[in-house]
Amino acid sequence: MLAAADVRGDLAHVAAPALVIGGSADIATPPGTQELYAAGIPGALLLILDDVAHMATAAVPAEIAREIIAHAAHVHG
Repeated sequence: MLAAADVRGDLAHVAAPALVIGGSADIATPPGTQELYAAGIPGALLLILDDVAHMATAAVPAEIAREIIAHAAHVHG
């Protein structure tokens, strides 16, 4: 089901400050797709991590956590 899901039409409706995080080695959601997602969300930031594949949260959880915390601190500064 997830492979067939296409949420691009809904991205413009995201109202929360968004940080799109992906990996440069992600085959399932390649960087070009990550860029499209970020571009579709108003004001979204994009972070593509070098040498990280599809499960970025499992591969580099501390780095992901740091980035989310930094994003939240910036947004709620």
